[in-house]
Amino acid sequence: MSIGTFGNIYSDELITATELNRQPGRVLDKALERPVTITRNDQSFALLHREEVTFLVKAATQSKAVFEALTVAFSLLLGKEIGFEHPYGWPLCV
Repeated sequence: MSIGTFGNIYSDELITATELNRQPGRVLDKALERPVTITRNDQSFALLHREEVTFLVKAATQSKAVFEALTVAFSLLLGKEIGFEHPYGWPLCV
């Protein structure tokens, strides 16, 4: 699945909780095509395929790891020491 799938996630259809209760099949059919936002009072809930949520979580997790590695690499380029207690650190050989 490409990240382009989520290019405009807020162009989804707004459905009230009452509509969901009255026509659950129709709402689920819409959710097959694109994200659906279910509203209740001042709250909003997203209805997405489980696979789409899995993809988003994986992408966020991988992005965090890449950011951390780049931060360490940049720190090393600046001449900073990374201690062995840091997840990307290693003990110096003497």
